[in-house]
Amino acid sequence: ARLMERQAVRQFHACTTVADADAEVIRSLAPDVPVYVTPNGVDTAYFSPLDLPEQPDTILFFGAMSFPPNVSAVLHFYHNILPLARREHPSIRFVIAGRDPAPSIASLAADPMVTVTGMVDDLRPWLAQAAVVICPMVSGSGIKNKVLEAMAMARPIVSTTLGIEALEVVSGHDLLIADEPAAFATALLT
Repeated sequence: ARLMERQAVRQFHACTTVADADAEVIRSLAPDVPVYVTPNGVDTAYFSPLDLPEQPDTILFFGAMSFPPNVSAVLHFYHNILPLARREHPSIRFVIAGRDPAPSIASLAADPMVTVTGMVDDLRPWLAQAAVVICPMVSGSGIKNKVLEAMAMARPIVSTTLGIEALEVVSGHDLLIADEPAAFATALLT
């Protein structure tokens, strides 16, 4: 894979990335190719807090639900973390919002405490009403715009380390970070 990446990068006059870590990888593959970092951002005029009532006990995950890292994150959360949190708080509702839910995601709607929305016209009301937004990523890379959007809307967030990769955030200040299922469930309940 590295050989293919090295060959691909060297075909361009310059490259852009969204994070310094990605830029360093490209620089190591092709030191003679200029690399520019252009961080991701969020339209904070659009993604701003809304005056909608929070739905207690509602957890939200959102994203393209056919994207394998999102599917893995949701299934990991549902099977490994949510049962631990429900032991302490059985009324937790889990909302999965996003287009094209994979069959494994769509099947979670059989649980009466899970809502799989499919495509939504406007994600902001879902964000505004969620008690907690989660980003339990276990695969993938790069900046998760879902975290930036939730932060812009002032929502509480619990994420794995992978979910906040390349973001300058502090656990306990900006959001809560937990990688092990029990720790994630505890952070969620917090």
